[in-house]
Amino acid sequence: MLSVTIFGQETPKKDNLTITEKLKKYEGTFQIQVKNPRLKPAIPYNIDQLIEANRTETQVTYVQLGSAVRLMVLPKSEIQKKRKLDIISTY
Repeated sequence: MLSVTIFGQETPKKDNLTITEKLKKYEGTFQIQVKNPRLKPAIPYNIDQLIEANRTETQVTYVQLGSAVRLMVLPKSEIQKKRKLDIISTY
């Protein structure tokens, strides 16, 4: 994220990306998992923030987004392997 300096303080600049742009930007680094394959999950607008806040160096992290939906965040060590992940999958 770009930042702007205002009166000596770093302030994040609003990126105003769409959900589609955010999904494309983080493609291959996360997966939205659903229990019911017929379910089309609602994707939170702040998905990029959820991904960044829950990414670790070596462990896969899971964040519950609802009773039947979770977000799997790959660790930095796995991202470097550049494996192909579907954006939505079942668990």
